Amino acid sequence: MSDSDQDRERGSLADDAPEGAVAPDVPDEHDDLDELDARRRGRGRWVLALILAVLLVIPATGVFVDELDFGRSAEEVREQLGAGDPLLDAVLLVRTVACDGQVSTGSAFALDVGGEPVLITNRHVVDRAASIGVRPLTGGPTERVRSHRVSLTRDVAVLTLADDTLTPTPLIPAQVVRMGAPIRIVGFPGGRPATATGSVAQVVSDRMLLDVSVQQGSSGSPVIDDDGEVVGIVTARTEDGRGLALPVSTLLDAVGSTVPAPAC
Repeated sequence: MSDSDQDRERGSLADDAPEGAVAPDVPDEHDDLDELDARRRGRGRWVLALILAVLLVIPATGVFVDELDFGRSAEEVREQLGAGDPLLDAVLLVRTVACDGQVSTGSAFALDVGGEPVLITNRHVVDRAASIGVRPLTGGPTERVRSHRVSLTRDVAVLTLADDTLTPTPLIPAQVVRMGAPIRIVGFPGGRPATATGSVAQVVSDRMLLDVSVQQGSSGSPVIDDDGEVVGIVTARTEDGRGLALPVSTLLDAVGSTVPAPAC
């Protein structure tokens, strides 16, 4: 509609009105556009609020699902090990935030070293760590690690907790490691509790090859024999996925020669 047409339309409305009457307001195109913009802004704010609400819900839901998975996995491990098994209290999840902000998980366990409980994991699990926390296999809050020491020659680290709230039961080191001996690994592949069984395939000097599959997150898991004693610690895996471990004698030597870990 042209400006002249709009003028004529407004004039007809005024001319037809009774004498003394006030001609009604006729919104022009600018009024319509302002109202449309306001409606659009209102819808935009509503959509933005909905998006923010969804973003707030998703992380909470993700944590909830992870917690459910952790609990289910822990229950399966409890059933496999049996009530009262020392491994239930001895094995811990390790969560590390590195100096560059990268988050990773691994495994740790308490070991009786000369009559004292020592919390042990792999050096590479806590390498260049800005902060470290541990959590029981059976669930519960994460406990902060106050400090850690590392071996300069072996893939071994010793963790010291910030307080005595968490007191894992130490496992007993085995006296010997036998070829072909049945073994069990308990740890946190993928950040969830799990156990696997197999055997000792080979022992060469300071390295054990295990006939059992291990995954990322299993690093630092104890290798347990049929007597429930520690015969080694998982450190890596072969190209075909089998576990590699340090024998317990090498592990004990490494624990005794650890030094304070370098800061970020």
